[in-house]
Amino acid sequence: QLIFAVLCDNNGYTPSHNTIYNKNLTGNYEKDNEESRSKRVFYDNKVAENTVKPYMLEVYQRDTGEEMWKISSPVFVKNKHWGSFRIGFSMKKTEEAINDLAKRLIIMMAVMLLITVIVINRATAYMMKPLNNLNNGVDRVSKGDLSFKIIVKTDDEIGDLAKAFNKMTSDLNEYIENLQKTTAIKERIQS
Repeated sequence: QLIFAVLCDNNGYTPSHNTIYNKNLTGNYEKDNEESRSKRVFYDNKVAENTVKPYMLEVYQRDTGEEMWKISSPVFVKNKHWGSFRIGFSMKKTEEAINDLAKRLIIMMAVMLLITVIVINRATAYMMKPLNNLNNGVDRVSKGDLSFKIIVKTDDEIGDLAKAFNKMTSDLNEYIENLQKTTAIKERIQS
């Protein structure tokens, strides 16, 4: 976004400009105004008279029509105010850079959000696996498979629930076997 950095005396005279603005005169005013800016006087009394402030920042309307920010700082030679050092920043290029940065940030935030959703989804699936196993076990037992046992891998509440489920199916299986034996004995006695 830096357009120029020049040294001007108290009258605004600029003995030498940046290389891209230091081309030979062609006689074409518009081209020379844009490309041949050395050895010219740029009037700016406010900047030329500044000897107190370490720097000044202002919006600057360049004679090419471009609006920019200008930062200037006084220059002293042997304790005598000689002139100022001026730096010009393109407002248009700065706004473009800000917009580009905003787009990049939005894209990065969207990617981070997507990654976060995927990670949360995977973590939730991992944490819900013991409950899903328990649910599958209940479903199998409700269909009559009393031999099904849930493999307990944790010592938390889900692990306690799985242990209780396994004990319940074992007790239920034992009760049914006892009931069958008792029923068979009663039937023999009756017959």
